[in-house]
Amino acid sequence: ATFITMLCVHIWSQAFEYMIGGIFIVIFVMLNRQAVNNSQISDSDGNHRLSLMSLGSTPKKIMAFATAISVLAGGGLFLVYQLWSASKLGALSAPSAGMVALNADDWLKLSQKNTRNLDGFIVFSSNRDGNHDIFRRDLNTFKLEKVTDHPHTETYPRISPNGKRLVFARAHQEWVSLRNTVAWDIYLLDLESLDEKKIASNGTAPHWLNNSEISYLHNATEVERVNVDSLSSTTLYQSGEGNMMPAGAHLQNPKYNDRTKQLVFTARQSDIGSNKGHWGTAIDTNGEHKAVLEGCELGWASDNVHLYQVNPNGPDDTIHIVSINPQTLEYAELINLEGEFTHEYWPKDSSNGDYMVFGASRGRDHHEHDTEDYEIFLWKVGSSASDATRLTFHTGNDNWPDVFIAK
Repeated sequence: ATFITMLCVHIWSQAFEYMIGGIFIVIFVMLNRQAVNNSQISDSDGNHRLSLMSLGSTPKKIMAFATAISVLAGGGLFLVYQLWSASKLGALSAPSAGMVALNADDWLKLSQKNTRNLDGFIVFSSNRDGNHDIFRRDLNTFKLEKVTDHPHTETYPRISPNGKRLVFARAHQEWVSLRNTVAWDIYLLDLESLDEKKIASNGTAPHWLNNSEISYLHNATEVERVNVDSLSSTTLYQSGEGNMMPAGAHLQNPKYNDRTKQLVFTARQSDIGSNKGHWGTAIDTNGEHKAVLEGCELGWASDNVHLYQVNPNGPDDTIHIVSINPQTLEYAELINLEGEFTHEYWPKDSSNGDYMVFGASRGRDHHEHDTEDYEIFLWKVGSSASDATRLTFHTGNDNWPDVFIAK
């Protein structure tokens, strides 16, 4: 639907531009012909009259030519704006499935040594089997298991605090970019039986509040709270309703803190009230928000006290993950990878706060979330960045990981 709408708007706008341009070209030609005819008229004044006619037609020529050039330039700028807007809608087709990375077996053995004593697992979305499904990797055995198998795109898997259930977003059709925040439904999955049920429509970005309740983004503008068992729901936040955001402003990846009653989210800088880039993050307290640094993927740590964020101002000018004090907004670096994969994204810590899982690609030129080759890493919080363990070894797109570690 987004593609068809965009295509129709594009065709309409181009037709309008060509029509206006054609009108001014006709006017230009007619004025030019009139000027030529006038210049050819002669009388008793001879050359004196000819020069006056030519002189009189010159401003008209200049005006017509300038108008035509203005229309052409305006149309070109509008086309550039259209292309830029289209790029913000995300990929219009699914990425290729990719293949197992070179020397994957050797890397697997090395990584397994670092996780074999951990009682836990990770989940993530991957298109390695042709379309994005949800996968689970046991950290002790390193066994990889597909826990969903559906022809539509699935992503945003989130593990309940007790590790027994999973919520995730399933698209309304085979391929939907993550930049589309509406064409999804929220599902609940029992990790033991693999039974699933739909718990919300037109929603994405689920976030556990406790073992029976989640928050999620509904219709791109509302944050809903829903009980996954009874399906009773309430609205926690809506753009323009008792808050500083403009009515109808779109949000991304909202995360509600049930202890402090604060909401963090990503939105356009113009809606947040900051001017440091196209997208930005904010923290809302009782309807009033303030911008938080320059970055995205702002989220609450498991202790519901600290924040973490993906920030572009790393010490070597790369994306890195920082910890933020929500009161002072002071921040400190958490981890900044070196080597092949340096573009970190989707940080999420375990419910006990001991470990963090995240994805990383090969740099800024490989940023697109749902098409580029992101690999999943596990890191013990507070340890050296060099101790981060790579958990996936595939050139397909792996995204939105989560981790559970038994206490």
